[in-house]
Amino acid sequence: ERVQLGELSETVNVLVWNTLEFPSLKTETLVVDGISPYCSEIGHVLNRNNAEERALLLEAMSSEPVILGHTMHVWSKICDALSADSSAVVLLQELNHDVANKVKDECSKQSWTALFSHANQDSSKCNAITAIVSQQAFEETTQVEIVENKKTRFFIAARRKETWFVSCHVPLVTGKKLPVGINEDVATKVLEQLVGELLSEGKILIAGGDWNGNVHEVVRRRPANRQIRLHAPIGRTSFGNQHTID
Repeated sequence: ERVQLGELSETVNVLVWNTLEFPSLKTETLVVDGISPYCSEIGHVLNRNNAEERALLLEAMSSEPVILGHTMHVWSKICDALSADSSAVVLLQELNHDVANKVKDECSKQSWTALFSHANQDSSKCNAITAIVSQQAFEETTQVEIVENKKTRFFIAARRKETWFVSCHVPLVTGKKLPVGINEDVATKVLEQLVGELLSEGKILIAGGDWNGNVHEVVRRRPANRQIRLHAPIGRTSFGNQHTID
């Protein structure tokens, strides 16, 4: 997306991508939390819901060729985006340590900037690393700690001139008989926290990522009573959702 920087005529290309966290090949126990819901949704769409077929798909997606192919695919998309526009910024979510290290090493070879958040400290869960990648350097970096739904996540943030970029992955509220709009409530609260921690007078905030709620509804609520421009498609952007969460 080409994003206008406030009231200025200047714009910046921003690529936002929840990459889907695959298991690591370097851990004793494969963590499949990232791909398990995806496998379930594929089975649902194809009407192939028996346990044996789901286990087979999960095994295939946890195999070394698929995991290495996914890692290379992530780097290829980053490289394509930044090679086409030297000022572009890439905001990534759901990286594990292996993918983060691959991106870091490749960016080092190119003298590009790659910034990463802290990972989830629970080794039995996804690393859930967020990242910002660009050819150009940033003047200031920080992390925003988000605690929601009994989960702690870290959003990496970086400032270039008057603009803060932050890579977001809002924790999803799960359970039965959830109140209508609860995930939009959480997304709104998170956006208000980002505004409060990062957006001082005269600054611009570009917050991109996986909001796990209807982003069109979040914008309608005018979080923190701020002017907001939404850059998002119409319709669902992931399996299992009928609305736009990215």
